[in-house]
Amino acid sequence: MERLLTTSHAYLTWRLAPAPAAPWAVAGAVAPDAVAIVAGVTLAGRGHRGPELLRRVYQQGAAARITTVMHSALAPSAVLSGHPGPRRFAFAVGWAGHLAIDYLSHHSDAWPPLFPLSGRRFASPVSYWQSDHHARALSAVEAAGLAALALTDGSRWRRAVGLLAAVIAALPALFPRFFAAHEDALVEIDRPAEDGDRPAIDP
Repeated sequence: MERLLTTSHAYLTWRLAPAPAAPWAVAGAVAPDAVAIVAGVTLAGRGHRGPELLRRVYQQGAAARITTVMHSALAPSAVLSGHPGPRRFAFAVGWAGHLAIDYLSHHSDAWPPLFPLSGRRFASPVSYWQSDHHARALSAVEAAGLAALALTDGSRWRRAVGLLAAVIAALPALFPRFFAAHEDALVEIDRPAEDGDRPAIDP
């Protein structure tokens, strides 16, 4: 499901970033999910489905380790090291914005913000996919916010992209049974991590 909500990160960043910096900021906003998207599409093409696919993308192997590192706050901080120019600064800000939203919208699959220095995760009371943590309400708010931004967008092309992102964001509210199946798959893989895997939530 990361590849769906990445559209929200991308459009929100595109809409809010200053025009000269927007392409770099959008690239930064997409960067944390890039490896997971590529790995998910590749594995799906090889026939992997459901919990097995999610486990391979998010918990086991190189893709999971890289994706966890890219969801650490240390990653955009490293991009800002030295004397970054405006493009690198915009890229890091877009990346940090993505992480801030993720930290506020993941519960049982929360990211460890200081990985690899610490595997400790902080579960948000709100989840973008877990029905018992306000997923449908969050979906409705996200979709409405994106639609409002899109409808007031002066660019016709960007307005169309924004409305598409709003429709995608509304999917958990519109098709709760589909996302319930996704929830069941993620619950099935929610287990203590093996060495090198994405860390489990601290009790």
